[in-house]
Amino acid sequence: MSIPDGMPGISYARAGRIAIIVGAILTMLYAANALVPFGGAGTDDFFKQGVYNVVLCLASAVIVGRGAALRQERWAWILLRIRR
Repeated sequence: MSIPDGMPGISYARAGRIAIIVGAILTMLYAANALVPFGGAGTDDFFKQGVYNVVLCLASAVIVGRGAALRQERWAWILLRIRR
């Protein structure tokens, strides 16, 4: 699915890919901070509260978006989201 001509924005597929890439990068940073703490107590709070929640929200958005985009797989993705 893509945005109709004349409307600004990016396609749903591209937005999903961007969300997955950003989520993967944030997950790697989160893991690196957990293994080798860097930046002090302030960054620990940032990673434990901010980055962690952003990764969860991105994952949820990708699951819901995938369910909305693919009709034949819609119920599987919706049930996956509900189960989470």
